[in-house]
Amino acid sequence: MKPEQYIGYAGVSHDSQAEAQASFKLADLGFLRSGKKFDKRFLDPEGTTFGAYDDFYHARYGLHLEFKAAGLNGVKTKASSDKQLEAKKAWRGGSNIPKDYLDFGWNHSKNKQAIVQAAYTPDRFIVCFAKAPPFAEALAYLKAGVVFCTLASLPSYLGYVRLKQLGLCVGFSEHYTLTDEAGTAQPAGFTYWPA
Repeated sequence: MKPEQYIGYAGVSHDSQAEAQASFKLADLGFLRSGKKFDKRFLDPEGTTFGAYDDFYHARYGLHLEFKAAGLNGVKTKASSDKQLEAKKAWRGGSNIPKDYLDFGWNHSKNKQAIVQAAYTPDRFIVCFAKAPPFAEALAYLKAGVVFCTLASLPSYLGYVRLKQLGLCVGFSEHYTLTDEAGTAQPAGFTYWPA
């Protein structure tokens, strides 16, 4: 059976329908589909070596972008991911479904994204969500070491990267509005200040 094709900006094939749809907005911002393997190899906490690919690349700013339409999972190591996917595959009778990869895939792990981002810095590798993850998840990503933005905040993030490249001491903020039990909106968020 031939894999489904997801065609985005400039007729380029993508890994998912959400990524193909986002490619048009990303192209407007200067990002083009890359899917290029990073030159570096990475180590997970157990010492297993792994490679990584970006989804998009912004040539002017030298910024790699990993696009996510869903949240990141908490899988800690590549071996753990492989083991959990194999168990699901056996349980399902020989094949995985897309949700299995979201729940257990190494490429959807916040820990994997944190390892890659630590090697490249958030100024060169950013995780971009289609929509803001729930605030509790956002805090878990930050605690794991993942700095992220959303499609809506990506233009501001690009401004941050450009000003940083010019040598200015700037930070990037992602804003949330939380609603308390009484239904009152409360501002919340986080600010990333590079070391």
